[in-house]
Amino acid sequence: MPPWAVALQDSIMSKFDALEAHMNLFRAEVTAVYNHQLSEATLSAFQYVIYFVELYLIHSAECAMIRVINGRATYGEHPLEPMPTPPVPPQVDIPAPGVAITSPPSGIPPPGPPPPGFPSTVREARELSYDELGALLTAFGLSSDGDAAERATRFALFVGYPA
Repeated sequence: MPPWAVALQDSIMSKFDALEAHMNLFRAEVTAVYNHQLSEATLSAFQYVIYFVELYLIHSAECAMIRVINGRATYGEHPLEPMPTPPVPPQVDIPAPGVAITSPPSGIPPPGPPPPGFPSTVREARELSYDELGALLTAFGLSSDGDAAERATRFALFVGYPA
């Protein structure tokens, strides 16, 4: 990875560390303030919300860093950094009202692999068919509406290379 990308990654990771510290403080405050006022089930639900927000923020920041790297891809054979799919959060069984749910899992699941057919170069990305673009957009949870040009622009903006 080029030095500027390493520096960017270090900067983003330090922001993650600060964010994690804030999330832990928030968790402690929610527990302290509401411990006696809310049921155990409600507190567990709060913990799950915080956990899923953490998942979203970490994945979003990782994708933002990849977009910066791919933004430098200007010629046809320039390689694209693969964009991972969002991590799959664990399934949560919602119990009956008044029954406490278990606390959320510790640790963050890894992001998923890039979807099948993810282009390895700018040229490959610009040559994707209407159906291939639709499948990639759907894999990332994006709308696949529109004609081929609209899909291509949406995909380019999401991945970060110049459309």
